[in-house]
Amino acid sequence: MRKHFDKDNTLIDFIYITEQDDLPDSSDYGKLIFIMDGESCVLTDHTILHLSEGDFLYIEPEKPVRIQGERESSFLCCLFRISLIQLKKLLNVEDMIISCCSKELGDSSGDELRTVITEILNQAYDGTHADILLLNSLYYRLLNELTGRFSQILNQGGNGMHGKEERMRLVQQYLMDHYKETISQKELAKALYLSPAYVSRFIKQSGEGSYKALLNS
Repeated sequence: MRKHFDKDNTLIDFIYITEQDDLPDSSDYGKLIFIMDGESCVLTDHTILHLSEGDFLYIEPEKPVRIQGERESSFLCCLFRISLIQLKKLLNVEDMIISCCSKELGDSSGDELRTVITEILNQAYDGTHADILLLNSLYYRLLNELTGRFSQILNQGGNGMHGKEERMRLVQQYLMDHYKETISQKELAKALYLSPAYVSRFIKQSGEGSYKALLNS
């Protein structure tokens, strides 16, 4: 059973997780969790999600994540590691936001993603060299489903400034829509499916100063 990623330069790869673990943290890789058996708790940014067999969740880079069995019970899940640098290069986009959680869909929107993941796991388990091309094609189907159904492209090639301006527009729009509420930086990050550290750094790099200064602007 695969418990270590093969290489650090792959577009997409996966491992199995069978026990409580802090998932690998990286600024370059997004993480897609799929529960294969049992029930588990996923803890991220003071949020607890209870996932069961067939559930999936995408986690943005730099978000600390811990996964453990529900009530210390056994579970089995797979963790896909996706290189966002290579993915954005492949799609010729400057920036993108991927957001998907089966618990929030509540319909059949995630059925195709579940199907592709299951086919990948079945093919990888078989492990014959003759099916490597099929496995790679399934990886691309998974990425196509993620980016086609569960992502927002912030800039289609060209000048990277457009992507930054669009992301800042999303930040400002969210704050305007909730101006009557007291929104913390963590709550803003959670709403946009980003890490608080990324939001803080992005606001500073955008010339808006601190988060408090942006709220008062």
